[in-house]
Amino acid sequence: MNKDYLIKIDEPRIQETCDAYFKWKDLNTYVKSLVSRGINMPDAISEPMGCYCLNLLWNKASGGDAFTQDGKKIEFKATSNFNYDLSSFGPRCDFDDLVFLRFDLDFNTLYVYDTGVNSEELKTIPVSKTATVGDYQKEGKRPHIRIIESIIEKRKLEPTVKFNIRRGQIVKDWWKVECFTLLNYNINCGTPHKGGKMYKICSLFAGVGGIDLGFLETKECDVVYANEFDKYAVETYEKNFKTKVDCRDIHNVKIEEVPNFDIMIGGFPCTSFSVAGYRKGFEDDRTGDLFFEMERIFKVRKPRVIFLENVKNLVGHNNGKTFRTIIEKLEEAGYKDKIRYQVMNACEYGNIPQNRERIYIVAFKNKEDYDKFQMPLPIPLDNNIYKVFNFETKVDEKYYYTPGKYKGNIYELLKESMDDDSTVYQWRRKYVRKNQNNLVPTLTANMGEGGHNVPLIKTKYGIRKLTPIECFYAQGFPKDFKLPTDISDARLYKQAGNSVVVPLINRIAENIIKALNG
Repeated sequence: MNKDYLIKIDEPRIQETCDAYFKWKDLNTYVKSLVSRGINMPDAISEPMGCYCLNLLWNKASGGDAFTQDGKKIEFKATSNFNYDLSSFGPRCDFDDLVFLRFDLDFNTLYVYDTGVNSEELKTIPVSKTATVGDYQKEGKRPHIRIIESIIEKRKLEPTVKFNIRRGQIVKDWWKVECFTLLNYNINCGTPHKGGKMYKICSLFAGVGGIDLGFLETKECDVVYANEFDKYAVETYEKNFKTKVDCRDIHNVKIEEVPNFDIMIGGFPCTSFSVAGYRKGFEDDRTGDLFFEMERIFKVRKPRVIFLENVKNLVGHNNGKTFRTIIEKLEEAGYKDKIRYQVMNACEYGNIPQNRERIYIVAFKNKEDYDKFQMPLPIPLDNNIYKVFNFETKVDEKYYYTPGKYKGNIYELLKESMDDDSTVYQWRRKYVRKNQNNLVPTLTANMGEGGHNVPLIKTKYGIRKLTPIECFYAQGFPKDFKLPTDISDARLYKQAGNSVVVPLINRIAENIIKALNG
């Protein structure tokens, strides 16, 4: 073991590795569209991920793929085909532990198995009916075995770590919330845990698909209908999802045109109830009546679940009358005494370092489903702005503030006020606000207009705005979420500010599905 070649996989490196994974995935998809065989995943992608998940030291030299902190030699084997592998071992291979890396490309997830098998024990594993790995090695041959079949399934091993590649994060306590084992569940098939039907989703005011994504990540939902009037948001949505969006004004959508569905989801426009929208509520001529368009559909269709998201000011708007109206309309449609709602902050319930409070409403048609449902409990915030934004990478010059670039003395004010590179600032029209709690301030739809609420960070390359994609990351969108290149930054900022915190939506969605599955 040459310590000069051992590398600790830190946060910046794992983010680079995740980015490289998606570049490889795109190239692999392209190659496979031309020829039958794709490109094997490079060890330089799979092995650093395995090291990050198990806190190992990656070895860039020969003599072992990785090492533990106390010097034990690790052998990595990986497969990008979730249900199949064929691994070979050299005649003189020598290691203390075999770690198997099982990639699920459909959901951009890595399952890491610390098998506990060393090179001596490997020799006893059968290759055929008459020979073992050791027999082949004695003859100087490279034996091939299927690790999933010969070790994982035979010994009924569960994954040691689950890693979400899209977010570049280890999924904590995932075994407590997934009511299936990988041994008897084909994660690629998209079928529900209990073998039942996929729950059909009707998504209204879909935006760029943040709520949709939270439900799709349960792997038990399918969006059969989505409606969104903003053509630019539709472009972003369709760049990331298979569903073709109905972009008509919802007032013109006939109930019989909406296919059958089980769950209605929607964050009906919140500007009528937000501070930024001057709290006009139902009296807003532009957006105030849009909730009633949802009601027009759900009071006839009566879905099994209705999920609504909005700004927290909805609760107190017009002395509580607006919120009571919404609850009354749900009750009149058949959901009385079967409604739960709660204001939750992204940093407390979504493990996202953003101060974003929203109200979430879940209404059930059946009392049995309602009784089995609970809102998520608070969870520790172990995410931070360094995991969301890349302070070490230089971005396009247009996002940096420089002397004379803007009218007035904006740059001088920023330079004087921004003395901390470990937090996020806001430009508030005429002054700079520092966020003392190291959280991203609430992202707003107007932050790209240059007036106020523009999030800023200080890096070694200078003072700059958050980029549009960073704002999506601050909402918990995955690393492979794609933004159109023909849409202005102002519109992309608006889309991010109007969207939702995906991990928090997913936690609620998981609990909903668990209740429906009984």
